[in-house]
This record gives sequence, structure tokens and C-alpha cells, in this order.
Amino acid sequence: MLWQNKNTNYSTSPVDDNHLLSKVNKYIDLSFTHQLVIASYNSKHGRPSIDPEIFFRMLMISYFYNINSDRRVCQEIRYNVAYRWFCKLGLEDKVPDHSYLSRTRNRFGEKVFEALFTTILNLCRKHGLLESNSVMTDSTLIKANASLNSLTPIEAKAAAYEKVARKAAINKLGPPASRSISNSTHISKTDKDASLAQKEGSPRELKYKVHNSIDALSRVIIDTKVTTGKTHDSQVYIERLNHIRGKYALTIKEAIADRAYGSRAIIETLQKEGIVTYIPLFSTKSGRSVQEAYQAGFVYQKQKDRFVCPEGQYLNPYGYMANESKYYRSKSSICAMCKQKDACIASAKKSRPFTKYLIRSIHQELFDKTLEAMQEPTFIGKLKERMWKIEGIFAEAKQLHGLGKARYRSLERVQIQAYMIAVVQNIKRIIKQLFYVFLHFLNMPNRIFLTYTFSTAPTVI
Repeated sequence: MLWQNKNTNYSTSPVDDNHLLSKVNKYIDLSFTHQLVIASYNSKHGRPSIDPEIFFRMLMISYFYNINSDRRVCQEIRYNVAYRWFCKLGLEDKVPDHSYLSRTRNRFGEKVFEALFTTILNLCRKHGLLESNSVMTDSTLIKANASLNSLTPIEAKAAAYEKVARKAAINKLGPPASRSISNSTHISKTDKDASLAQKEGSPRELKYKVHNSIDALSRVIIDTKVTTGKTHDSQVYIERLNHIRGKYALTIKEAIADRAYGSRAIIETLQKEGIVTYIPLFSTKSGRSVQEAYQAGFVYQKQKDRFVCPEGQYLNPYGYMANESKYYRSKSSICAMCKQKDACIASAKKSRPFTKYLIRSIHQELFDKTLEAMQEPTFIGKLKERMWKIEGIFAEAKQLHGLGKARYRSLERVQIQAYMIAVVQNIKRIIKQLFYVFLHFLNMPNRIFLTYTFSTAPTVI
């Protein structure tokens, strides 16, 4: 026997049917967790262990109710009858020690919690919550479980800084500047995976970043990824979309995200794959100078690759710039005689005031299409919808389920926290879906009654 089987049936349920834990117990059969962890147990050696289902139920209580301490969750279960009942513990049963939670979590590792997340996600699919083919993505910074006082210099970087400082002093350039703290010069000795990051209007702290993607209709979390705080949103975006399509076999027809994901490479990649993008350009200046030139009467002739100014004169290609842009300029002899030279919006250098030039990105066509799409009501509506949907998911996770601060240290353990928060949020979506289905059938004229099981959809009897 791998684990102990307890028969702790209460004569009557101590939990009201409308209680969250009662609904979870009714609609979600957590016995599948045995298969997730069976490789971590040995049937031939040792005494029977505590049922791993109890472990996962205890964790769910800690995340449903934002109890961020293993010791405290054990205390709460000890004194709360509803918690005991949900964990399949009788009134006289001993609650597992807090050390059991930490040891078991470490032994299972990230892969088991990823499998738990995947199983709940498949349940969401079974109940019709993953059918929109539209994905919203965003990220949020969470405070690491480490303080700035834990920062220590990286030896090689510190030595290089001291060398430059001494050289500056020798050359009488004045006293060396005070040492700045950055991710390239310092590392936390408490949590080496945490990195310095800050959001506008907040102090710089050691942080992690959680990247979530959700189904745009049901708001079910279909992917959650933890990175260091310094990781830019766009760095893992394409990789995570590929992960969603590959591992979960989900079709993506729409991608919705904020400006942080609006790089040329991302938009171009998604559109080549036939995905409709509702992602504004990353830079407010991308393609804008040419748009202003169009508004002033300049025309770009694609076949001849040149601009024609409002006075009918040409700006011909002159060379390429480092930022994948092309340089177009006019003839100074012609512009010097132009009556509109003072009103011309084309740029000019002080050394050559009558040589006008425009800069056009080699990706200008993509920028033009995106800038045009950004003005459409559908595009604007999708971005407004994104704000309350996925940002609401993060607000719920931080206020109700403890995403505001990392419980643990290291990328792997914070990833476990992200998986568990996503699991409890998705379970809430499943319960909500089943409740609405129940109300729909309950209001039908023939009084159809329903029963629900873990393995089947609602069944009419």
C-alpha cells in the first residue's frame, strides 16, 4: 500500500452546499492526483504515506484563502471544521505537520504541479471553456521573498568597477561616482534568481515576473510562466504561444496584448502564421514620421522606391541606417529655390539646410497597416476588453490568492506558486460555468434536473 486510505465520512456534511469548498468537492474529483505522483512513491519499501490527495487539498485551501504559511495553514485546518472536511480529515484525525507540506512539495517538484495545472486545464476544455481561439497575454511583477539588503557585489563586476574608479582618480577627474546597484553588478545571496525591477511610480525592488495567457472569452488561464523580474514581456511571448499550441493543441486565431508586445518581429511573425493581431506598436514613434509626411502631401512611389513632395520634386534613396531604416533626400539646388521651403515638414541638417530628407523603415508597410488598424473601433474595443479581463485576473490573483509576493525562493518554486494560483482560479471558472448551466436548465419549462460528475458533462435525468 502506497498511502493510507481513511474513511472519514461525516454523518452529515458540516459545509453548506453554497460554500466554495463544497462546490469544489462536488464538481472536481481530485483522486486523479494519485496518478500524478505515483512515480514519487515506492510500493515495496517504507510505511504507507499520507494520501497525496490530502496534500493537494491542503495546498488548495492555502491558495483559495491566501494563507501564505505552511505552519498557519495546518493551524487553520486544525481548528476549522470546513477545512477538515474538505481535506478528508475527521474531527479526531491528526492534521499533517507543516514540515510534511514543504518536504512533499520539494519532492514532487515543478513537473507535478505543471501536470496538475494541465489536468485542470483539460477539465476546462471538457466543459467548453477553451473554444474562443482568442488569447490575451500580459505580465505582472511580484515581489521576491528577499530584500535589497541581501544584495552582494558580483566579484568580477566589482573588480572592474574599482579599476575604472582608481584610473579616474589618478587622472584627476574628480572623486569616483558612488557605486550604482544593478543586475549586472549585484546579486541577491538570499534568492539568486530574483532581479531588480520596478514599475513606473513604484520603488525598485527584487522581483519576479509572471506571464499569463488567458482565453479571451472564458478568462481561463491557459499558460503561466515565471521569469526573473528583468525579463521583458516580449522576450518569452512567441515561445509561450508556441507552447500553448504545441502542448495543449489549442488553435490561436487572435492574439491580444498591450504595447509591450508590439515589436515588429512579433507582429510580423504572428501575421505570417495567419493570426489576427490586436497589439499596438511598441514605440509611439514607429512609422509615425512617414505618416506625418503622408498627411503633409508627400507620396511614396513603391515601384520606383522614392518620395514625391507636394511640389512634385523627388526624394531619392541615399543609404541605409542602423535601425533597419532607409534614408531619402532631395537635391539642395531644387529645394533652395522652392517657395514652400520654410513650411516643408521634411527634415534638414544645419550644415545643409536646403537638403531635405525623410527616413522610412524597411518595415513601413507593416507599420502603416498596424497604425491604420489601431484606429479601428474593433481594435480599440479589444484593447479595452483586455484591460478588465486579464488585468482583472492579475488583480484577483494578487488580492485573493497571494500573487502579490513570492512565497518561496528560486524560479522553480515561484513557478509552483504560479501554477497553484492558476489552478484555483481555473477551478473557480469551472464551478461558475457549471452553475450557469444548472440555472439554464432549471429555468426550462419541463423542469429538467441535472447531476454532475467529474468525468462527464451535465447529464439530464
